[in-house]
Amino acid sequence: MKMERNDYLARFSPKVKKVLAFVFLVTLGLTASAQELTIEAFSDTASETGPAAGSFRVLSDIPIPGGLIINYTVAGTATPTTDYAALSGIAFILPSESQAIIDLSGVVNDALVEGDETVIVTLAAGAGYTIGADNQATLTIQDNDIGLVSVATVEEPGQEEGTVNGRFRIALSAANNTGSTATVSFTLTGAATNGVDYGTVNLTRNFPNPTILSRDVVINVVDDADFEGTEDVIITLTGVNNPQFALGTSTANLDIEDNDCAAGDTAPTLNGNPTTFCDNLNVMLDDYFSGSEPAGADLVWSTNSNPAITGGWLPDGGPTTSAGTYYGFFADMTNNCYSPTSQLTLTLNNTPSAGTPSNGNACIDGAFGPTTVDLDDLLSGAVDAGNWVQTGGPATENPNGNNVVNFNNGVEGTYEYTYTTNTAVAPCVNQSSVVEIVVVECDPCVAGDVAPVLDNSVPTVFCDDITQSLNDYTNSTPPAGTTLTWSVNPDPLVLSGHRNDSQVDNPVPGTYFGFFYDATNNCASPTLEITLVENPTPSIVNTEDAERCGPGDVTLMAEGDIPGSNNAPDVNWYRTATGGTPEFTGTSFTIGLAQTTSFFVEASANGCTSSPRIEVIATIVPQPQSGTPTDTSSCSDPENGPTIVDLDDQLEGEDEGLWTFISGPEQVDPDDDNEVDFTGRPDGTYVFRFTTTGAMAPCENEFSEVSISVNDCDVDSDMDGLFDGPEADLGTDPQNPDTDGDGILDGEEVGADLENPLDEDGDGIIDALDSNVLDSDNDGVVDQKDPANDNPCIPDNTNALCDTDGDGITDGDEIADGTDPLDACDPNFTPDCDTPIDLEITKTADNELVSVGGEVVFTIGVNNLSDRRVRGIKVGDLLESGFEYISHSGSVGTYDPETGDWDIFEIVPLQSVELTITALVLEGGNYTNTAVLLESSPFDDVEANNTATVTIEVDVPDGIDLAIEKTALSAAPLVGDQVVFTIVVENKSTSEEGNEISNIRVRDLILTDSDTGFEFVGAVADRGTYNELTGIWDIPQLLRNERAVLEITVNVLNEGTFTNTATIVGSSPGDSEDKRDNNEATVEVVVSSPNEAEVGILYNQFSPNGDGTNDLLKINRTDYTSDQTPKPKVPLVYSIQIFNRYGLSVFEGNDIFMAGDQEDAIVWDGTNNGNDVPDGTYFYVLEFDLDNGEGPQTTKGWIQLIR
Repeated sequence: MKMERNDYLARFSPKVKKVLAFVFLVTLGLTASAQELTIEAFSDTASETGPAAGSFRVLSDIPIPGGLIINYTVAGTATPTTDYAALSGIAFILPSESQAIIDLSGVVNDALVEGDETVIVTLAAGAGYTIGADNQATLTIQDNDIGLVSVATVEEPGQEEGTVNGRFRIALSAANNTGSTATVSFTLTGAATNGVDYGTVNLTRNFPNPTILSRDVVINVVDDADFEGTEDVIITLTGVNNPQFALGTSTANLDIEDNDCAAGDTAPTLNGNPTTFCDNLNVMLDDYFSGSEPAGADLVWSTNSNPAITGGWLPDGGPTTSAGTYYGFFADMTNNCYSPTSQLTLTLNNTPSAGTPSNGNACIDGAFGPTTVDLDDLLSGAVDAGNWVQTGGPATENPNGNNVVNFNNGVEGTYEYTYTTNTAVAPCVNQSSVVEIVVVECDPCVAGDVAPVLDNSVPTVFCDDITQSLNDYTNSTPPAGTTLTWSVNPDPLVLSGHRNDSQVDNPVPGTYFGFFYDATNNCASPTLEITLVENPTPSIVNTEDAERCGPGDVTLMAEGDIPGSNNAPDVNWYRTATGGTPEFTGTSFTIGLAQTTSFFVEASANGCTSSPRIEVIATIVPQPQSGTPTDTSSCSDPENGPTIVDLDDQLEGEDEGLWTFISGPEQVDPDDDNEVDFTGRPDGTYVFRFTTTGAMAPCENEFSEVSISVNDCDVDSDMDGLFDGPEADLGTDPQNPDTDGDGILDGEEVGADLENPLDEDGDGIIDALDSNVLDSDNDGVVDQKDPANDNPCIPDNTNALCDTDGDGITDGDEIADGTDPLDACDPNFTPDCDTPIDLEITKTADNELVSVGGEVVFTIGVNNLSDRRVRGIKVGDLLESGFEYISHSGSVGTYDPETGDWDIFEIVPLQSVELTITALVLEGGNYTNTAVLLESSPFDDVEANNTATVTIEVDVPDGIDLAIEKTALSAAPLVGDQVVFTIVVENKSTSEEGNEISNIRVRDLILTDSDTGFEFVGAVADRGTYNELTGIWDIPQLLRNERAVLEITVNVLNEGTFTNTATIVGSSPGDSEDKRDNNEATVEVVVSSPNEAEVGILYNQFSPNGDGTNDLLKINRTDYTSDQTPKPKVPLVYSIQIFNRYGLSVFEGNDIFMAGDQEDAIVWDGTNNGNDVPDGTYFYVLEFDLDNGEGPQTTKGWIQLIR
């Protein structure tokens, strides 16, 4: 619809318009200068649907007194008159106003899809004004029309037969007047494939202008040879790029009809299964096809080459037992069509017969029987053509052209002939029959042609006497009609040489001939010849023992004699009285020995040996060892460090001996335990000598000397930051500021915590003794940072020194190359790379009968029994539950007591290495200890000697009885109170072995937590020491009927019932098995929540040590009402008695008065007659009267005194 034009001047009458024009002209003439104008879209949107029409506004920078006529031009995509009412091109600003409005009217609501269109107004030049920068404005007319895009099927079905195409049509509901192409995109899906079943289709269609309202999508069907049935094509519109169009009906479909047979055009391809058979044919013809049948078709076999003749079809699978020609093809049963055929011919052949064989006989002498055999006569039944061949016998006797064999004058024996047919057709094979012909002389002599067989196990050489019968030399049975006969004549028919029974059973030295004798026919078999020899037995006529001091070579002597001979016999030396192999042969035997050893000699000649063997003793008298000494230092002031040196600790590997003072500032003799106490001794160097006492001739006693540097240790002699006392404890040299010589002072390397000196690599060697510059194993890691100072493969096996498998290639190179650094055959396989190795593990104990609490030293050995270097050795030896680790010492490698692993870098051929482990024997547990080889390179395949076990027998004598008792002082305390546990251990033994029990260990660990209910405060023991961290109370010894007492004071933390147990965990000797019921004691403590303190002892623990804190025992004088409200302090009269744990009174106070305004009463200062009483537990009885009418009251309790 068109809207009426509404111009600004149209609102006025002609008369008014004239007046306005006059005013305008007047005003124009009066205007001194032109005005600047701008324009804007006052309402910038108009719509075809209305009511908004839109407008422009022209603005002046100041009001215009006489008004103004404005010129403008119109442009834009909208068409005047067609899309809106045309504008005049002139606007007016009324007098004294500063703006003019240009309305856009008459917007046409058409049915065209054209999109939004614009109207652009631009100010044009005119009189009386200038144009500013904003000289143009744009207004948009919004289109309200949307077109639909739809698709439909216009031609179907498509057909391969005759190539009939299908067609879809995409159409617009309205012409595209937007000026922009509308591109419609779509997809083609369904069973048919774009570009395969029909020609490739572009998946877009364009609508560029209003003249095109539809576009077709043609499905050009491809007539292929594939059977695929009817397939569908589905078109789906997916979008249109022009926003003025939307999708309507977006999908359609059509079918493509197939014209192909499911059986296809290709005959079945046959496989190579056999087609020729022997004797039997029973197959499934389907087995000759290994492929897959076409979809919709079956494999069919027929005896007719024409598949359409169904009468020749075989059952499913094609079973047949007959030879012949068969035809295979694929059949489309639905469409009655077939593929081409494949021909298969089966052939059946029969196995030829070689007849049924029988054996024959012949003579070699025609005087005794027939000498020929017709071989054909030895076969019966059906016999097909073939040939005879000799296949066995003592001589060659071939048949003639008639298959007859002549044995005349031949060799006796069994002859074998084989008949083989020659008519077989594959797969049948020719058959054979074998016959045997026994050929003999046919002579009546029954002695035979075989000599008696010699029994080689019967000796023919004798010492002193021949003890065998001639008949013992053969086990052959004489043929019937003959006897076993012996002769001294090689001719068995010379009867004078025959031996009688006595001569046969008791032969003399000489040569004899044995044979089977046929007396009836005076004939004999071949002979068996033996020669009997008799030799005299030699003897040992003289021996000489030998003796030496300590390990070394000894020479033993022995002489032998052969009766009746000028020659001497061999003298053989053995380690055992019987059996074994000789260690040496000769009259003079020199051998290196470390201990006394017996050897046994015998004389041997001509197979005869003297007996019994004679013992010859090599005596090795042990050389007492004075050990390897280590100098040390000591303090003379116990406040600054240890003052006692155990001289035995300064020797390693010593035998029995005595210590004596040699020199020093003053004489200091060791005590009975070889300890020297330097308390108060002058500074200086003291020398002590250890001299062995057990030397026996030819050995002499040896000695070693130890020097001990003594000062008061309140000095740092070497100025290394450590006092001499701690240096003595740590093992560093107090006279050397840098014990390990690495340029770093000992004090710096030890660190601030003397109890935990620095050990950077964790190898058990503190940094002060582990050099920071020395690299013992040359692996590029200094000792202080190297957990294995003698193993270059730890901590890094990639360095150039490490070749674990010994193949000449470093581990680092093998790891980088991806080969195995533990396999000498990887990467280079050489003839000797996998030479086997054998490591032998040995284990011994210095004492296999030990008492509980005693020590045992295990020695583990690894012996390389092979002639090859072995590396990367790991031996496992973890102590079982019956032992507690003390220390270890190894000749090579490193041992970790936590894991039990002993790591050894290498052992050269035939080398032996050792590790010793010292352990404490515990009560109960496993007393078996095993060492086992875990790793090596190369791997040790000899399993038999890779493990060694030692079992310790724990000696527990009868009548050993340690008993433990435990009580709790104040078994019903309040929260916050203290409890004193008293543990008593008594030696109640009844046997002499229990007169003294040592190394007693009791466990009573106080853990501070809510579960145990206790908090450790302190402990006092009258014997031994108690370690609060481990809970172990060590008692050095208890004589029979002696007791040891330990008091442990704890705070009670929580309300509840709690228990505490003390257990004897070890002693030497341990309790007898029937005396262990009293090795554990438990007490129960019931803790209650406290009420407010009542009158009585204020706090039952005090420490009168003069430090101003809790130095005095006091009485609380504050009482409480029933609702726990404190009362004012009251006057108090009290009397008190305090006793020690033996019941002796140590303090009394009677009728002591305290006024109400006084502080808490001081009861006791911890003295008795002016002297401090000992630390410990005390008991009190307190009587008091509050002067409140209730009369005297009595309370009892205990007190803990700790200074």
